Amino acid sequence: MPALDYDRIADLYDACLPFAEDLDFWRRSAADARGPVLELMAGTGRISLPLVRSGVRLIAVDSSLAMLAVLHQKLRRQGQRAAIVCADVRALPMSARFGLALWPFNGLSELTSAADRQRALGEAAALLSPQGRLICTLHNPPVRLRTVDGRWQSLGTFPRPGGGEIEFSIRVEIESESGLVSGRQRYREIDGAGRQLGTRSLPVRFALPGRDELEAAAGAAGLEVEAFFGDFERGAFHEQESPLMIWVLRRAASSGAHRERLKEKLLALERRDRAVRAELQASGELFEGYVPSMERVHRENARRLSEILDRQGWPGPSLAGEEGAEAAWMVAQHAISLPAFQRRCLELLAAAVEAGEAPPRHLAYLTDRVRFNQRRPQVYGTILDWDEDRQLSPWQIENPEGVEERRASAGLPPLSASVREARLRAQRAGERPPQDPERRQRQIELWARKVGWLPPEG
Repeated sequence: MPALDYDRIADLYDACLPFAEDLDFWRRSAADARGPVLELMAGTGRISLPLVRSGVRLIAVDSSLAMLAVLHQKLRRQGQRAAIVCADVRALPMSARFGLALWPFNGLSELTSAADRQRALGEAAALLSPQGRLICTLHNPPVRLRTVDGRWQSLGTFPRPGGGEIEFSIRVEIESESGLVSGRQRYREIDGAGRQLGTRSLPVRFALPGRDELEAAAGAAGLEVEAFFGDFERGAFHEQESPLMIWVLRRAASSGAHRERLKEKLLALERRDRAVRAELQASGELFEGYVPSMERVHRENARRLSEILDRQGWPGPSLAGEEGAEAAWMVAQHAISLPAFQRRCLELLAAAVEAGEAPPRHLAYLTDRVRFNQRRPQVYGTILDWDEDRQLSPWQIENPEGVEERRASAGLPPLSASVREARLRAQRAGERPPQDPERRQRQIELWARKVGWLPPEG
């Protein structure tokens, strides 16, 4: 992994690979995706650039720094933007969720062991939103093997960057013991006068996994086949004729029983939170700062939700039902003493909203909560606190003249109605303003520094 040392040919890769037959397929696939798109083994951006130009929000991953450097230069020259990550596909370092992960140009075959292919599929599956798809294209083994004969084959002569030509050829054969395909790629550089400048010869080695093996590996990774094509026109697959196997995979649907179990786990966390809150409200302790017993519940609930996030991402309605999704949001909203956890939830929730797996109001509330904890102006006006007149009023709002429009876009009622309702709730609950509002704000800032929302003083 990978099939060859791409760092040695990054400067020649685009010249020797003017392949464009798949671009319309990937553009159509990305246009149908809900949420950001992840491209695995993106290389120099042969596919990345057309997708970004069409408006796709892309994260491009590759293990070759030299290939990604070429992609970065092309993005900069064209005035385009994409996130670039240098990483091994068997250990993807991001936590965002994607509406589409694409694995083009036989990339999966560069993982030469079945265990590595299954592991990488699992890594990709874990990053899909509940409605997300993973599409990968692979050689069709019976067709590809017809050209695996141990003889040198010309793949073409191409214009060389800086002038001249590149003669590109390959020789591969089957390894008798492993069944892998191995050999060499050769790049012969010739200047404009016909003089040979040098030859780069690289070993190449890849697998040709069959349909049954890939379907089993996908299943073990928690994926199921949604569609299976034999070409980029989405034509039917014919084992002895189709040049490609194109897999459209989705996360295996949660069974009703699994959804109910997950919903009950989340509702149990919500019930525990509400029970302790009710006890503290009855004793009058609830409004005397962040009570340790309440914080312990919030921390334990966050730990349990974090385990769920590790396994399957944000638990939206398709995974946990509407009630379970509401409970998950409440747990995230209340975990105020865990900055890293709340930031993670905010990132996952944003992707879930974009994928239709969470309501925008959830994101609005958590956005404001994180900003309040950071002592920054909020965006939607969902956080209220006691003001100098001893009234519950919105915490500072960024660009206040646009707040009603932002609230409407998130499905929130007008701010004045929310303030009236909050004041009535506080009155019914017996909540009283602090004797010294300024002292309260200083205490909140000290707490924010203590738990890590703000840097320590000094």
